[in-house]
Amino acid sequence: TISYAYAPVTGHLASVTHGEGAMTIAHSGRLITGQTWTGTIAGDVGFGHDANDLRITQRVGAQTVAFSYDDDGLIIGVRRR
Repeated sequence: TISYAYAPVTGHLASVTHGEGAMTIAHSGRLITGQTWTGTIAGDVGFGHDANDLRITQRVGAQTVAFSYDDDGLIIGVRRR
């Protein structure tokens, strides 16, 4: 069985649970800022955004990459931090 929980104020998906674990989702406004998994598969990711809501960082465990964009909002670079 899979269960879904939603944030009461925003209605955003907040967590998903099933027989072997769960995933929780963190939001800032409409943007996802992180996800955490527990159970058989465990780990976490985090996302950073700029004032234009473009994703500027993505972290998986201890590894972070940074994204750079051109004036049209297209990715022009990705580098490990």
